[in-house]
Amino acid sequence: GTMLGRAHKARATSVVENICEMRPGTEDDEYLYLDPRVKGDVDVSALRNAARAPAREAIAFVIGGGCYAEYQNIQSVADGGGRTVTYGSTEIVDPCTFLGHLGGL
Repeated sequence: GTMLGRAHKARATSVVENICEMRPGTEDDEYLYLDPRVKGDVDVSALRNAARAPAREAIAFVIGGGCYAEYQNIQSVADGGGRTVTYGSTEIVDPCTFLGHLGGL
């Protein structure tokens, strides 16, 4: 839960859920999915249309700033779904540094 009384799902969390659960008809259908079991040349269109089992392990990497709240959100959904999600980003800053960045704008 949150201080607002309801759980908010971050965009990165929704993407991870949709991809891990292979939910059809979501905007995440166009995300590139790489299967580590496929050897040799990869036919992306064949991979996109292949039947896949839900993923139990995932890596979520954000290009740009990430935050602890997003990480916690992903972990709470991952723990509830029985999966392991590793989270990373090109930059994770603490609140003071973030405010410093805002002050420099």
